Amino acid sequence: MDSYVNYMPGENLNIIQKQFVETSYGKICVRSVGKNTDPLFLIIHGSGPKNSGKSYYFFLHEYAIRFLSTWPVFMVAFDCPGYGESTGLKSAIRGFSEKFLREFIFLLTGKKSAFILMGHSQGGNSLFNAVFANQNITNFVVAERPVIAEPKKFKECKIPILFVYDEEDDGHPIKQGKEMTKYVKIYKFLSYKASREPYWISDKLIEEIIKFLNEHQKYFNRKEDMPNFELISEINGIKLKYESLLEDNSNELQLNIDSSIKDKNTKNTVQINFKNNQSSNIKNSDLLNKEDREDITCANLALKNIKNNPPKIEKIINNQEKFMNIKEEKKETTEKVINF
Repeated sequence: MDSYVNYMPGENLNIIQKQFVETSYGKICVRSVGKNTDPLFLIIHGSGPKNSGKSYYFFLHEYAIRFLSTWPVFMVAFDCPGYGESTGLKSAIRGFSEKFLREFIFLLTGKKSAFILMGHSQGGNSLFNAVFANQNITNFVVAERPVIAEPKKFKECKIPILFVYDEEDDGHPIKQGKEMTKYVKIYKFLSYKASREPYWISDKLIEEIIKFLNEHQKYFNRKEDMPNFELISEINGIKLKYESLLEDNSNELQLNIDSSIKDKNTKNTVQINFKNNQSSNIKNSDLLNKEDREDITCANLALKNIKNNPPKIEKIINNQEKFMNIKEEKKETTEKVINF
């Protein structure tokens, strides 16, 4: 019932897609915008009984109509194991954060890391657990009202972190985030008041993330992940620096140019894709409400920008079985191929 979003009546432009991915921790429900060959922006929801990736529909919707044509990423909001439409144990995302996310990222994109990991509440805690175990799992972190258990253990964290807190949310106290800023090395701290700006997350967070990336250009691991800040500034009206601040480290960049995982024995690229799953369309009125969403003029602008090149998940070979076989190969081969 929530597979696609059609912005205009009569228009066959499918933006938000729904798929299922088989993992070692269960069958995971995925809602996404963009192509899985673009940099991965992965969103982890909180642990409330009704929480799921579906909570981020408005966030994906806002990205799609405002930024997809100027800043293409593969934005994914998924139901954690045991939540929403996903199977598995709810404890998996907390108890096996790094292992689950590493496998999930690989299955989504064929890559060993995400471009951005974003987590809310306990999803933020799971994100930080994964980062603590493996700082190579993501390039940037967006911590949206995260629960932080042990801030001191992140004093060696070198990943740029954008903290976002609601000053009026006692369930996610802002003092936790401020405490963590005493230990992390690279961060930006933002706050808002939900009583004044109830839709701040869906309306403003993406723009703030782009500004954050612009301010931390030298921390990009790969040039091809760099947004076109000049185009974003011109089309979206955001004041950004155009000049590249990326350090010239050609050796490090070259190691990351090939984003595919290759089997050195067979010389074949391991290519992963979702299983196809069809569902009915969401009505336009479900996501475009004139009181709290962009009006139809904004949707028209988005359609004009991307109607000739509708964003779709790239159809690659479905290779779930090969991934499972790779995990069972002898240890030394596995370490060379995917560093498990």
